[in-house]
Parts: sequence; structure tokens; C-alpha cells
Amino acid sequence: MLEPACKSWILSSGNIHVAIGEFELLYIIAGWQRYILVPRSPIWCHHVFLWQGHLLPLFDIEVYINTTMDRPAAPLSNTGDFTGVIAYENQHGQIHYGGLKLSSPPVIKVVSDDAICDYPDNYPEWSRIALSCFEDPGIGPVPILDIQQLFCARPQAVATITDNTDI
Repeated sequence: MLEPACKSWILSSGNIHVAIGEFELLYIIAGWQRYILVPRSPIWCHHVFLWQGHLLPLFDIEVYINTTMDRPAAPLSNTGDFTGVIAYENQHGQIHYGGLKLSSPPVIKVVSDDAICDYPDNYPEWSRIALSCFEDPGIGPVPILDIQQLFCARPQAVATITDNTDI
């Protein structure tokens, strides 16, 4: 009997490697992309970009990890990188879109259940933004991102006041 397996995309953001599900990645924008600054937003989600007539938030996982670990975050550049357009479902079953800032093209990987491992040591809070983790022979531990958590998370105090509806 074959070991259960599924496909995932391995994404690189600087020296951080993460994965998302096969059907969560919709589109790759290579090279120059115009990002629009959003004042008073978190530094890891400080920009939006235009895609098919919609403004999408851009999440930079490397900046997020470095900032929350009190490491200096490199400023966002508009050249030489990739933007991954992703889809995720909110708590009400509605599909939303966002972007992930990437430093190289995504790589497809078949992952089986026996590859499960502990989160990498580079960030102690992986369980807040990742669902699980698997061991890749060439990279090491690769956290599987919880896309909904990245784009829909709100402070607990706000969630209780606003009757738990999406913003």
C-alpha cells in the first residue's frame, strides 16, 4: 500500500522556506511589480498590489520572522523578486486573495505523512502561523503556512467586540 501523499509548493522568502497547498497558489508574477505603500500597516504587510482589478495585500514572511525576532528587516524592493498570488477561504467559506513576497520561483513537492517533523528553530512561534511541518532532504524543516491565519488574524480584543465577522 502506498503512503498517503499530497503536493505542496515550497516558497522561499530570503533564507526562510515555507510551504502552502497545491491549490492555494494561483499565479506567479515575476520581476518588477508595483507595490503601493499602506501607511500605518504592519511592516510585514506594508504594501498592496494590483492584480486583475483588485488590490491585494502583500505579506512578506521574511520580514515578519525577522521583525518578530528583533532582527533587522531589509526594505522591500520592487525588482528581481516574485509575487505569489494565493487564495484562501475565510471562516464564512468566502474565497479571498493575497500575495506572498518571494525571492525565487516556487517549487512543487510531493509530501507524505512520514515526512512530518518539528518546526525549525529559526522562529519559536511557527505554530501561530503554520499548520504543520515536514522535512525536506535539501532544505530541512519546512513549515506549512496557515494562509487564513496570515491574512485574517485579528487581535483577540477586536474579535470579541466586532461579533466575529470578517473585516
